[in-house]
Amino acid sequence: MAGIEAENAKYLAARRRMNQFRWTAMGLAAAGAAGLAFASSMASAVPPPSPRLVKGNITTCQEAGLSGSILLSSANPSGPAGSGTVSADGLFLDVTINSGFTASGVAVKGGPDAYVYDGPFTGPVTIDNMRAPDNNGGQQPQISHWFVCGGESPQATTPPATTPATTPPTTPPTTPPTTPPTSGPATTPPTTGPATTPPTTGPATTPPTTGPATTPPTTPPTTGPATTPPATPPVTTPPATPQETTPPPATGGELPTTGTKLGLYIGSAAALLGAGVLLVAFARQRRRFVA
Repeated sequence: MAGIEAENAKYLAARRRMNQFRWTAMGLAAAGAAGLAFASSMASAVPPPSPRLVKGNITTCQEAGLSGSILLSSANPSGPAGSGTVSADGLFLDVTINSGFTASGVAVKGGPDAYVYDGPFTGPVTIDNMRAPDNNGGQQPQISHWFVCGGESPQATTPPATTPATTPPTTPPTTPPTTPPTSGPATTPPTTGPATTPPTTGPATTPPTTGPATTPPTTPPTTGPATTPPATPPVTTPPATPQETTPPPATGGELPTTGTKLGLYIGSAAALLGAGVLLVAFARQRRRFVA
């Protein structure tokens, strides 16, 4: 039991340390974010430029050689354009210009003369540690009065005119590519020439092909040998008839019957012989014609 309790105690202690570390990290992250937000909300401070000395007492922008109208002054130290603060000893001036405004310059008067700090100072911006010129005794006097000249920043509205950017690119790319390239190559005569060339039709209708197919010499040679009269004489040879009647009858009563059968046999033999002669003659004629 004691061992389990010790383990639980260790586990709880480690978990507490982890939670403390987590809450510390979250607090640091929140503080950093708040610091960044505060720093971004503040105008950036810039050191004052080298001042320009103006003799005498000045109270207007024209006398200070600045453009615009009075945005801030010692009489009205704060407003929409920003604010101005003089140090406790009265020797230095800090001016803040808000966003949307531009100061053409700041005039600081003290003693017999004044210093003018020429801008432009475009908000948000802070110009600090401005002072008046030394007096005749060589001492830095206190600031008697000050004012800021300028106006609203016109640059925020003027630049977005995008007319010149859109005009040139549209016209040139569309005009040249459409007309010349399409007309020339599309109507070139070389494409039609080779397609309708007469040489293709000539060989297809050549008369030499028809000549050998319909040659008349095939018919006459076949008819000539088939109808040759020389084959007929051997068939009608008369010597076969005397042999039928020449042999003497063996018995007197049977002469007509035996003579008739013998004649038939001899006639059949003669007909077969004649047919064989005709076939031989026809075969010889055909072989001679084919050769």
